[in-house]
Amino acid sequence: MRCKQNIKSFIIPIVVLCMSIFCNCRTGNSTFVINEFKKVRCGTEGKDINFVELTKDEDLGENLIIFFDKYYKVINYIKAERVNSFTPYYLSSNYLVLGEFRDELEGGRKLVVYEYRSNSITSIKIKYHYIDNLFIYNDFLFFSSEMANPHLNAINLRTKEEYHCDDYYCPSAKFGVINDKVYAQYKDKFYVFESNIFKPVSESVKLLFEDNNSEENLSISEDLLQKLKF
Repeated sequence: MRCKQNIKSFIIPIVVLCMSIFCNCRTGNSTFVINEFKKVRCGTEGKDINFVELTKDEDLGENLIIFFDKYYKVINYIKAERVNSFTPYYLSSNYLVLGEFRDELEGGRKLVVYEYRSNSITSIKIKYHYIDNLFIYNDFLFFSSEMANPHLNAINLRTKEEYHCDDYYCPSAKFGVINDKVYAQYKDKFYVFESNIFKPVSESVKLLFEDNNSEENLSISEDLLQKLKF
């Protein structure tokens, strides 16, 4: 009889532990609960960098961003409070940049930056209520703004140094590369990024622009959550 009681007392904690693991998804030493995040908003799959953004009942507010590899194994995550229904993104070979989210410590807005090589997530505080046309070349992130100056901005993702240009009126400018140089275009005006500043160029150039990256261009399978491995 005592043996049965010992077995029972041994089994119950195991069952409780298994239920806890089932309800909580583990990655590394961190634990997070996804039960409250029921809606798949956007994401990517089948790439080197893959992510899915999960929301609660409303699109705005606290969201859960999960990063996973091509085998659907979860490798990192972050909770971020979305403050805008429009969220630009840019995906390069080494970076995924998402914006805009609320800075929990100081208020205002921030960008969420995921680096593939180091599997790390950082945040970059921004001063604008609206940003547009994210673009990454090498380790530099470029973006334009619409509702506030400066309109042309660059951030070194390695050093976190920032460069802002408010000398020219070019809201929502687009970015492209020619001969290893990054250009910005607003209507028929062009600017080149040299020596960490933007300079106007007199001639017109033909840039190969990528489509503005926004979540409308992101599509993932509806059964993605069933594929993830924690």
